[in-house]
Amino acid sequence: MTNFATRAEIAAYEDAMSWTDRAPAVTLYEYLTATATEHADRNAITFQLFSGATDKAETLSWRGFHAKITQAANLFRSLGVEDGDVVAYLLPNCLETAVTLFGAATAGIVNPINPLLDADQISSIL
Repeated sequence: MTNFATRAEIAAYEDAMSWTDRAPAVTLYEYLTATATEHADRNAITFQLFSGATDKAETLSWRGFHAKITQAANLFRSLGVEDGDVVAYLLPNCLETAVTLFGAATAGIVNPINPLLDADQISSIL
């Protein structure tokens, strides 16, 4: 990871090579894979329902998060989701929601729906 202390350092980094020569990820899944490869055992995401210091929290490493995203994307594909298809979901805030978001975005197009909306609003979105 590159750290920058000044604007001059940022400019020098940007001038060193073009964006396309840096080989950035083309898809979200490529980006997630590169991040999981580089930071496999580091924490990727944590969910904690209550904010107390001793309250239970669930944490996934980048390796674990990537594996669950891959599993979700494969599930969506096995159900017939293709690149142009939309996966809409209605879930509360939890770890599985993040997995669903990235898995659906990998398999197709994702449409998260706020579960606090009225039924009429949800049906009009769908």
